[in-house]
Amino acid sequence: MSQYTNINDISSDIIDIINSEAKTEIVINTSDKKNSWVWSFYRQIQISNGDIFANCEVEIDAGVKCNKRHKTKSSTGNLIINI
Repeated sequence: MSQYTNINDISSDIIDIINSEAKTEIVINTSDKKNSWVWSFYRQIQISNGDIFANCEVEIDAGVKCNKRHKTKSSTGNLIINI
């Protein structure tokens, strides 16, 4: 037999699971830290597990940004290829 007595109990548990697994994103200010020209086209984002991604801010169409994400390491080679 189920531990739930009604649909509201299930909904509440599902919302709690979704909220606990949601990835919080923090934008990292890189304006004074990065030397490569490529960083002017990207925004760095750190997610809740500590991984850092570069999010492409290049406008590919009127008002539409690329938004492709690359997991960052020490090289900007993949970022340059995307542009």
